[in-house]
Amino acid sequence: MGNRFKELEKTHKKLDDAQRQLIQSERMASVGQLAAGVAHEINNPIGFVISNYETLTEYVEVLNRLLDKVPKVEKDSSVMKEITDIWQEEDVDFIMSDVNSLLTASKGGLKRVQDIVAGLKSFSHSDASSYTPISLNDCIEDSIQLVWNELKYNCELVKNLAEISTIKANFGQIEQVIVNMLINAKHAMEEGGTITISTVNAENKVTLTISDTGSGISEKNQEKLFTPFFTTKPVGVGTGLGLSISYGILQDHGAEISVESQLGVGTTFKIVFPAYSE
Repeated sequence: MGNRFKELEKTHKKLDDAQRQLIQSERMASVGQLAAGVAHEINNPIGFVISNYETLTEYVEVLNRLLDKVPKVEKDSSVMKEITDIWQEEDVDFIMSDVNSLLTASKGGLKRVQDIVAGLKSFSHSDASSYTPISLNDCIEDSIQLVWNELKYNCELVKNLAEISTIKANFGQIEQVIVNMLINAKHAMEEGGTITISTVNAENKVTLTISDTGSGISEKNQEKLFTPFFTTKPVGVGTGLGLSISYGILQDHGAEISVESQLGVGTTFKIVFPAYSE
């Protein structure tokens, strides 16, 4: 009996390890898929920070010309006229006001890059055993940031995020689920459409709803959605593991997922988490 229990324990551990590896592999596949978009999202703020830096360099040169002349005023009163001329020619009043604007914009751009990198790091290096009280709304915002370049060109994004209870979860894994849902929604709306993300508290539950106005899923295919390797995408697009892995992650979190869809109208996924209470 003891040996049998040990064998079962060993088998269970192997299955757990395999599941963790599968989740991580799918996450890395998502990172690869998102890489170009994330690079673009980083490149934009970096581009204007560099542009601002070049402008600030020109401003510093003008201010240095002025500062170089200040010590000479005492010895030569005509230098004051040179300072006044430079001040007017270079419009130093504008420079002084513009410096603050450029620094504020640059700080905002660098903060955006920092947030994107932090989100990507959280997404790709999640400790599978780490379950902590988290804000589902924060997780949604981070997920949107990761996939924004995928969505922004032909999708309207509507957010209805209510004040909700925390949930006890692995932040990176829930992010993985949301990213997968958003990418699927985008793929269902190749001609454009609307994605609506909502959160709400109900009793001791926190509900996340993600809806799209895409092509919809047939009743027959809805039954297979969470089956490993099943996909409605063309051959070579996707692994067919995204939703089945998401389903497994949500089961591990004690969450329930359901789907409603109508061909030509769209699809709604509803995920219900137990609210966290100490």
